Amino acid sequence: LIFDQKGDQLHNLTLQKVINTKIFSIFEIIKELSKNKINNIEIVLVFPIQTNLNYIAASAFNGFAKTLNLEKPSLRLLTIQYNDFQSLINLLLSNPTFQYLEYKFFENTLYRKNILQKFIDQDEYKKSNKNFINRGTYLITGGLGGIGYLLAQYLVKNYRVNLILWGRSNLDEGRKRKIELLSNYGKVIYQKTSLNDSYELKKLLVNAKEQLSIRNIDGVFHLAGVNNDSYIINKSIQDFEQVIEAKLWGTINLDEALENENLKHFVLFSSIISIFGNYG
Repeated sequence: LIFDQKGDQLHNLTLQKVINTKIFSIFEIIKELSKNKINNIEIVLVFPIQTNLNYIAASAFNGFAKTLNLEKPSLRLLTIQYNDFQSLINLLLSNPTFQYLEYKFFENTLYRKNILQKFIDQDEYKKSNKNFINRGTYLITGGLGGIGYLLAQYLVKNYRVNLILWGRSNLDEGRKRKIELLSNYGKVIYQKTSLNDSYELKKLLVNAKEQLSIRNIDGVFHLAGVNNDSYIINKSIQDFEQVIEAKLWGTINLDEALENENLKHFVLFSSIISIFGNYG
């Protein structure tokens, strides 16, 4: 299978087209192969290296491929990014054996991705922490969830920051209590949003900045997400869309809503599952 999306600009409509015509198509093909118990199939997706959109699409497929490989080892999905199409065709016609799921074919050489382990020492850790601004203002999506709340606690306790917390849920007693505890160290605002409308996010930001009497957001931490685990064969397109809404469209809408802010950080949180795969 060949994937060759031309153009180097990442726009919502272009990305939506890629998702609808490419990602969802592959998803449905994999499901049908699994349901009909068709085994020992290897699907190779190839992407030109040159474009940002293809890099993003290849990365998305890589995460999907790793989970598929765990759930259904007899159906292998792998990706190859290339810089010369004819050379790649010659490689594929030679019927090579692919041991891994993610490759880059550059200047007639096939490379595979390696994961390197790095330990951060205390001096590096302390140096990196200097990037946070005392009395600054930070936006955290999913800020009342498990990891989001730990991050919020760290920032207010160590840097006395203002916090803008965005989430999908109404404020119950437990969430109200969390905000009360955070407010002992700095100003905290909670706003309910699904992140699916950049114009709405801009209005929320204006409101929050007025409440805090500030001019600028110093950093953003995007942790919002939806967990909808099930085996690929049991998933629907609606399940797929629900999971990617907060992470994918949420990121794009955040970027558009914050385009005029002088950000020091725009940090995206994901799961280690995207690197190693996971059943369901």
